[in-house]
Formats: sequence, C-alpha cells, structure tokens
Amino acid sequence: LSEYCLYNIDSSNLVNDRPVYYLVNRSDEMIPSDAGVVYAINSTNITISGAEISNEYYGVLFYNTDNSTIKEVTLSNCYNGVYLSSSNNNNLTANDANSNTRYGIYLSSSSNNTLAGNDASSNVQYGIYLSSSSNNTLAGNDASSNAQYGIYLSSSNNNTLTENIASRNKYSSVEVSSLSIDSVVEPMISLNQAATGFCIISSDNNTLTNNIASYNTGSSGDSVESVLNSGVTPNIDFGPIYSCGFYLYSSDNTTMQDNTAIGNEDYDFYSSLSLNNTVDKLVLTGSSMQLSFVTDLSETAISGSGTSSYSLSGKTNVNGYVDIGNGDNINVTFSYDDSGMSSSAESSIALFKLNGSEWIAVPDASLDMSANNVFVNLSELGYSVRDVSIEYYTSTFGLFKDTPRSSDGMSAAERVRSEGTITDIPVGDDGEVTSDTVVKSSDSITTLTVYKGTKATDSNGDPVNKIIVTTPASLPADTPREVLESGLYYDFGPSGTTFSEAILITMDFNPEDFKDKKPVIYTYTSEDGWVALETTVDWENSKVTAYINHFSLYAVFGTDAEENTEVLMVEAEDEIGESPAIEEDGISTDEEKEDETVYGYLYGLLGIVVVAALGIIIVKKQNMGKRGL
Repeated sequence: LSEYCLYNIDSSNLVNDRPVYYLVNRSDEMIPSDAGVVYAINSTNITISGAEISNEYYGVLFYNTDNSTIKEVTLSNCYNGVYLSSSNNNNLTANDANSNTRYGIYLSSSSNNTLAGNDASSNVQYGIYLSSSSNNTLAGNDASSNAQYGIYLSSSNNNTLTENIASRNKYSSVEVSSLSIDSVVEPMISLNQAATGFCIISSDNNTLTNNIASYNTGSSGDSVESVLNSGVTPNIDFGPIYSCGFYLYSSDNTTMQDNTAIGNEDYDFYSSLSLNNTVDKLVLTGSSMQLSFVTDLSETAISGSGTSSYSLSGKTNVNGYVDIGNGDNINVTFSYDDSGMSSSAESSIALFKLNGSEWIAVPDASLDMSANNVFVNLSELGYSVRDVSIEYYTSTFGLFKDTPRSSDGMSAAERVRSEGTITDIPVGDDGEVTSDTVVKSSDSITTLTVYKGTKATDSNGDPVNKIIVTTPASLPADTPREVLESGLYYDFGPSGTTFSEAILITMDFNPEDFKDKKPVIYTYTSEDGWVALETTVDWENSKVTAYINHFSLYAVFGTDAEENTEVLMVEAEDEIGESPAIEEDGISTDEEKEDETVYGYLYGLLGIVVVAALGIIIVKKQNMGKRGL
C-alpha cells in the first residue's frame, strides 16, 4: 500500500456523487459525513463519523495511520468495508460493515486497536479478519450470517475478544456474476466448504470471554470448477475442514472462559496441533451443559446435544449430552447447575458413557458438589493410529442423577423437589419474546405461558432468556398443612423477574383432593403473606389458571365453597376461538389463551338469574385485578 503515498487527490474528486477524502501526512482532522470514500495515509488523529460509503474497493482505508477514530459509519457493497494496515491505537466503534464482497473489517499488521459494538454481518466471506495483528481488543461486535467466517485470526497474538457474537455463518462460495466490483476482485473459494464462528490459525496467547458461536453450518455453493472456468483467477482458501463454533489450528496458550457454542454443524469446538489452550465452562447445550478442558497437540473435537435416543433406567439426564473426541488422554470437567436440586439428588450425579445403545458408568469420575462439577480423565479416547479420522474415537457422555420413585415413600413435594427444570425462552435483540412459549415443571403439573412480545427482565433490569421452575425445600410458617401435603407449590426464577405483559400460570389438581373446596392459586409476598389470585377453575380438565406479572412462590389452596364467593358470567360464544400455536421447547402445540372478556352480574335475593347461553364460573372474591400479582 505504500504506493498510495504518491498520489495527490483532493475532495473535488467525486465517487458516487460524493467527495473523495484522500489524506496524506495529515493530523487532527474531522472528515465530513458526506464522504464517498476515505483514505488516510501516514496520518494521525483522524475522525470519520456518520458517513455512508458503498461500492468501493476500500470503504475506509488507514495505512500507517494512528490514534484515529471510525465511528457510526455504514459500509456496504465494498470489497473491504474497513481496512487498517500498519495502523495502531485506533478506535472502531458502532460501525455497520455489512454485505461487502469479502471483508467487513480487516486489520493487517495493526496493533492496540479497539473494535467495539460493530456489526460485521452478511459479508461474502469474513466478518472481522485480523492478520499479523496483535494486542487488539474486540468487544461486543456482531459477526454473524457471513458466508464463511465470523471472526478470523491469522498469525495474530495477544488479542482480547469479549462478548462478541459469531453465529449462523454459513458457507457459500462466491458467485462471480454477483460481484459488484468484479473487474478488480479475485474471488475466494474454499476447498472445504466449512463455516466457522471463531477461526484461530497460527495465533497464540489470545483471550476469549463470554463470546457466542452457535449454529454455524457448511453448505454447498459454486463448485471449484465453475469458478475456475469463469475466466477470473480465484484465491484458494484451504481453511477449516469442519464447520465449528470455535476452530483452533496451530494456536497455543489460548484462554477461553464462559463462551457458548451450541448447534454447530460438525463440532462446537475443534482444535488441532494446538497446545495448552485452556477452555473453562464452554456452554454446549440450552440446558447449560458446560465443559472445561485443556488441549494438547492431538485433535480435540467437542459437540453438545440436548437430546439422546437412549435413556438410562432409573436415571434422569442432568443437562444434556456431549460428544468428545481426542487423540490422546484428556482431563475433562463437566459442570452443572444445581438450582432446585435436592442434596440427595445431587449426590447421586454420575458420569455415563454411551456404549452402543447402553449407558455405562465411567470409572474414576469424581463428583464435587461444592463446585457443581464432575472431573474425569478420559484415557480411553486416545487412538494410536493417527491417520484414523477423529470420528472413530469420539464417544458420547452425559451426567445422570437418580430418578425418585413413588415406592421410595417420598411425598409428591419431595419427588418434584429433586427435579428442577431450566427452559430457554426465545428472546430477540429488543428483549421481547419472539413467540408464544410454554414452560413446564419437571412433573408437567405446572406450566407458564409467556406470550409473544412480552419483555422479561431480572432484578437488575437485564433481559431474561431462561426460566427456572423448582419446588422449594421449605415453605413459610403460615402455609396450610394440606398445601404441604399436596406438593402443589412451585418457585419460579430468576428471582425478581418481572414481565411487561401478564403471563399465564396453569396448575393441574386432583378433584378428589378438593371435595367441598375450591382450588385457588395463591402467591406469597413478604408484606402480606399468602394472597389469593383471581383464579379460573376448569373442573372438567382439573386445571386452575391465573395471570401473573412477576415471579414469586405460588401454591394451590383449598378454600370453602360457601365462603365469600361471587359469580362471574362468561358468554359462552366468547369462550370459543382458535387456539394459537405455542412453541414448547421448539415443538409447536396448541394452547388456548384465557378469554379476557368477563361479564359479571350480581343479583339480589329476589332476583332471577337468566342463564341462557351463559356459563357460570365461581371464583374467590378478592381485591386483585384479573392480571394481578
């Protein structure tokens, strides 16, 4: 790029009817937002803000330019959106580098730069690419839905990557006819047709924390022959051979902490010829299967799954399953969440390996209840023949705990207490639930229906994307004895969660337990103790429902049928309607929302109740509104 120093171009030159800003040996300048393209050569303290640049080879080019800022710039349909070469100590903030022909953001031989809050999505090949660039910070960037790589590091050391997203990247080879600047572009084709969230090649001592790399997939595209025969000479990329969340090759001493990789096509994590990479609590399933390990020079391949075709009699899976392949011995720590789990259930947790269709206990696995993990050395995975594909020395593992049986003499409450559930809810970027979702307790007695468009926030005001249903180990002192014996009490978390719209709680009950009584849902508050909710009773289907807008402790009480009741008249035709499709753990099911139109008529002692075409529902009189606590 040194030849660019020889040119003298002023802003009277236009591209796309916008001025060209071509700076050489300049400092302390602010580029107007009407820029059509920006080149800064041997410059310092240059600021570019708010520009919209498209259809250029380089949208913004810094060469040997330091201490400068690129912020809130939109770059599209360029070959390179932002290109930094031999440029240091720059800030790239809140830029949109989308739909570019090859790179969204490219750093070459550039150090100590900060990339924060940029969107580098939907580019033809790379979202963010670092080549021979060290000591950079990447935080809160989105490099998703690119045609091959989300974030790519090549010969780049000592970089820090925090809270970036590189998901749903999908391999698609370049169609030469689609290139907007095909007269100067050499298309890139990959011989492997794999896609990767984070690809780290020949790069050492990098740190990755709280990043997400999920659902990256390979795909067939233009064949190598079709590109070679197009008359344009391509670059050949030999890249990763697997579609992965995290891919490391010939890269040492990487530290990975609390990252997530779920649902990637080949592996969630893969490394080869990469020594001493420390992976701590890599989340591999929606039920929080977490794995910790250290890589060696042999291949290591990890994949998580939420389901298995094979069950284990008398046992319940704790948090999903994981396939582990390694060419040598590997020490692995399996972490779990003990929320809602009794001490007896937790003490029964053990690691099992799938052998054909049978689960067998893994010997010498060590349970640490204080740390919520199981540690084991998986020595049997090693394979002496290095030419054998890793698929042939991969095994499936899972944590299991005892499933309590009614014959054990346990109460219903004790049985439920041993089984807590954690359910993902689909949440968009705006924090709203993206589809009606049903959350069930482990015994399916209690369900929550969270409606599309609802925002759930925790006590800190942060979005909630998981709901926990447990049965508490103890109840307040003023809880009726029959409630304790029934086991119909549940706690929901995270604690302090509130909802922008009311959600529906449904509890099943046994009519035999409520002879001469009405089942009513109560909630517990620290100020008022147990408080009745306005409850709808469906005797035919043995269900009670109520609306709530925050999480607390909920239970079903039996109240006297004669005590302080009122009659609510519901028009029969209003009770009939189409049931919306509700997503339950990814499966569509029909759930009917409660009709909100209620007509109440209270008649005097001498009044005559006209009931033609009307249904009668008896509920507890109370001071709470229909979508109350």
